[in-house]
Amino acid sequence: MEENTSNKIFWIGGAVIIAVLALGVYLWRTSPIFKRAVTFLEKPTVITENIVIPNTTTTRTSDARVASPDKYAVPLVPKTRGEEIVVSNALLTLRGGYDLAIVEGEKWAPDAKLVYIKSLGAVTLEGKSSTWQVVMGSKTKKKGYEVVIQGDTVLSQKEVDSKDYGGVIPEQWKDLAVIIKELQSHPLYQNATVSEVNFYYNLDNKKWYYAIATSKGMSSIGID
Repeated sequence: MEENTSNKIFWIGGAVIIAVLALGVYLWRTSPIFKRAVTFLEKPTVITENIVIPNTTTTRTSDARVASPDKYAVPLVPKTRGEEIVVSNALLTLRGGYDLAIVEGEKWAPDAKLVYIKSLGAVTLEGKSSTWQVVMGSKTKKKGYEVVIQGDTVLSQKEVDSKDYGGVIPEQWKDLAVIIKELQSHPLYQNATVSEVNFYYNLDNKKWYYAIATSKGMSSIGID
């Protein structure tokens, strides 16, 4: 009889201990401290891209108003370190891509002006991309010129057909990182992602725009 009672006490005690441990694990895993610890130990997601050079023969400004659907979606406001994205070889900002490309464009035609810039790779929250497509135009040549930059190197450049010859960029134009910060501060984009950013010259009102592809739709931001 005493042995049966001891066994019952043993099993009841074991069950209580297991229940207490399970409760402790549950409370720990749902506590803010645990979430902060897990978040701290997470590492950003690193992506490596294999960019295909566009087979461009003809360009127009409207090419920059439409985004490609298969780009990598980057959270605009990462909630954890695991949601942060690191893009291999994303070295230049949008403006950095332009600065490199315009040198080649002016070699082609002294009056070369920007028509648009298009991100071909994922866009980081620092306003960088691994690959930029920069299209310029020349009124004297009545042609366009495409420069593709990967990392910080000109990957390809060629003359293309174009009836759009670009315009003069405002001297104090904002780089992409500033535009991204403006989006991050907007309530609409707290859970949104960004997949592509294009910068183009609108011929109708002679104004420059950022066309930003997000999970909330295409956002168009003009600059003076």
